[in-house]
Amino acid sequence: MSGTNLRSQKGNMTTTVVGVIMMLATLGVILATLSSSDSTLQLFQQEEQRAFYAAQSGLEYGLKRYLASDDVNEFTLNDLNIGGGVTADIRLTEKNGRVIITATGKTQKAVKKVQTVISGADSNYIPDYAVFSDSPVSNVVTVDSIKGKQNPALLYQNAPTLPKFDLGELKKLSKVTRKDGKSYYYDGDLTVDESFNPPPNTIVYAEGKITFKKGKWDGAVYFVANGDAAFADSWKNSDDDVKMVLYLPNSQKKVKLLPVNSDDDPVDFKVDKGEVIPQEPYAASITVIGGDLPFGYWIFWPFWLEVYDAPITVKIKVGDGNPMYPFGPSPGPHARSLRAKVNAGNVNDHHNPRTYVLPNDYAAGTPISVTATSWAWSRPWGRAYHRNLEANSVRDQDIVLALRDGDPVPDIPAFGSQRSAAEFIADYINFKTQRVSLEDNQVIYLFELASRDLSSPSADFQDLVMMVTLARERDDLAGPGDDDGDDDDDDDDDDDKNITNYLTLTGGIISEGAVLGMQTAKKDDKNITNKLRVIRDEDMIKSFLSHSINGNARIILSSKWKSLN
Repeated sequence: MSGTNLRSQKGNMTTTVVGVIMMLATLGVILATLSSSDSTLQLFQQEEQRAFYAAQSGLEYGLKRYLASDDVNEFTLNDLNIGGGVTADIRLTEKNGRVIITATGKTQKAVKKVQTVISGADSNYIPDYAVFSDSPVSNVVTVDSIKGKQNPALLYQNAPTLPKFDLGELKKLSKVTRKDGKSYYYDGDLTVDESFNPPPNTIVYAEGKITFKKGKWDGAVYFVANGDAAFADSWKNSDDDVKMVLYLPNSQKKVKLLPVNSDDDPVDFKVDKGEVIPQEPYAASITVIGGDLPFGYWIFWPFWLEVYDAPITVKIKVGDGNPMYPFGPSPGPHARSLRAKVNAGNVNDHHNPRTYVLPNDYAAGTPISVTATSWAWSRPWGRAYHRNLEANSVRDQDIVLALRDGDPVPDIPAFGSQRSAAEFIADYINFKTQRVSLEDNQVIYLFELASRDLSSPSADFQDLVMMVTLARERDDLAGPGDDDGDDDDDDDDDDDKNITNYLTLTGGIISEGAVLGMQTAKKDDKNITNKLRVIRDEDMIKSFLSHSINGNARIILSSKWKSLN
């Protein structure tokens, strides 16, 4: 019996081993099949991915072709070679005001289709403009040819967006050694003078500020400034046909003119508790930008309310000196002939802006403060006044706001139908960043002169808007129409006393930052004005735009991407 059992046990073991081997073999076949299927799936996914990337590349091609054209031109392009045996078909159509770009990527084993529908675009064609900026532009003369007349339509400010450039690529291009054996990348500031003579079509890239003193090169040169771009007074001696495109990629920087006949940096100053304190010797001017302060007087209550513009008077104080009255008297509340003095000094008269240049140069550390006073009727038709409110930039900081370059734009609604503070300073706002855009030597004051009750809706801080500007010399501030404190007739139209110089370039300006195109000064009893003039060159602007990421002659405002399979 034991022998039989042993043979039976051996047979059972053999059967078990065979079963295990068969199971393992079956499992191996299954795993091999799964592995093969997984590899096939991976290969298919790779092919689909290649087809998708090809479709995206085709879409980018179509977008760039659309952006780089002035008009919408329908087209179909088949079998565009993407490389590596991959192709793309691209089609652009226009329907019901929408532009539809469809791209199909194809490999030997996969097809992917994608589409972009553009429902909104800025149709402004950038090469149509001499100056194109998404920030404020002021006092720039634009013309279409060297002998052409001024054409303001060639200037586009506060654009919704700007061309997009790969700054790394522009740097790389500037570092290429040119035919003259030089490269034109600068890791700091750059001064361009008559010795600066790059070959045609050179890209010049400066990490810092570019100061343009004089241009004498031949051919087109393309400048990129990460800092400010400043044109010196001496640039007026350059030829009108100096060819250049200037690009500023930094919204916090500016294109500007240096003071007339001066290459000095702006006067450094600080604002301490509402007081302007220059850190070096200086001259200064005070400008009333504008204001809006209507009051009401009941002639016959409650039927007849007479609304009038409340008179506002101004005085300034420099250091320990006596007060100055730049625009006429600003009397005390009990002064004799009060009504006549208030009327004589009133700046709320719809004749702004107006500027006063302080009569002297002052030592470093000498502070400047500004005081404004609003007046109300005491008797019908303004036959008598009483002082409503006096606000001093130092003493009354709760009702006087000081703004410098880069400060946030005040979000204060205007009372009633008045203009807001932001509207009054619109020429000094970068709308992209919603920051104040001033020269380094300027400060703006916003006065609330209706009431000290800041919870009142009438507290809108636009009753009077003033600006203080500093310079190294008084002559750098006085300009045509300024009240410069002397006995000259500032309204004299004698051409011998008014000189305008144009600082000219041929090409274009594309700027993320503000473009400020004027400086004035008074020299030897002559009013001198320097203005930046840009003569548009469409081909040069097109050439520079060829380096942009998306072509960007046209700007997409609204679009939708989708996959079609």
